[in-house]
Amino acid sequence: MNADANELAIVLLWVLVIMVVIYAIYDYCKNRYIKKNSYLFNKLLALNKETNIKCLYKELAFEKRYDYKSSLDRAELNNVAIFFVNENLDEIRELIKEFDECQRNYFSYDRKYKEIINEEYDSSKIHIKRIYFRNFEKYRQYELKLCEDYRIKNRNAINMHIKAYYISPQRRNYWHRDARYNAYQIKNMISIIESRENYQKSIKYQRDIMTDSLRYKILKRDGFKCSVCGASAKLDGVKLEVDHIIPVSKGGLTVESNLQTLCERCNRGKSNKY
Repeated sequence: MNADANELAIVLLWVLVIMVVIYAIYDYCKNRYIKKNSYLFNKLLALNKETNIKCLYKELAFEKRYDYKSSLDRAELNNVAIFFVNENLDEIRELIKEFDECQRNYFSYDRKYKEIINEEYDSSKIHIKRIYFRNFEKYRQYELKLCEDYRIKNRNAINMHIKAYYISPQRRNYWHRDARYNAYQIKNMISIIESRENYQKSIKYQRDIMTDSLRYKILKRDGFKCSVCGASAKLDGVKLEVDHIIPVSKGGLTVESNLQTLCERCNRGKSNKY
């Protein structure tokens, strides 16, 4: 009985092997047939041949060590990431510029690919072997799948890994926090940095245009007296200063309507409120 069972198992195994081989041959022939006869597939091959796509893949990694566990727990990893981007701004800007160029090239290719697969053609001119496909819909479905398999994939990517960690003094314990960012998130960080730079430049400009002649004009307009307490340099011996009513750090401009004369004491008291 055991011998008969073993023989049956061997026979079934051989049948399975033969079926697998037959299916593999059938699938190979079907693939070969559609590659030779598919209008869309051959157009895609021509597009792939004439397309020269440069891919950019870059992994960035930055680490920040904290002196205290509490500092690690409070850390805003987004701010840590912005700090490291700012520290390597020129290099990362060039990477983003290269990434954008690669993306534009790929999107151009992808647009042409979609034009190909969405193209309508006369199905009556297609001679379909019934041994492979029952109807044109099945042929079209397999044709599109083959095109998708041969489509050039978008492998452009910039990934940034931020790691913040703390090691105990005896090095017995280790804690860490991680965050990952893609190219578009990094571009947003660069925009934040540039906005801050522009803001700082604006503040510097507003302070630079405060000339001596403008200061004298405001002092004279205010009668050489403090606009808050009325003290004057001549009668009270106070030091007079020209100050922004709305500070430049809060968006104030260096224009006459936003300037006032204050004595040193009133000006210091005003500064303490901001």
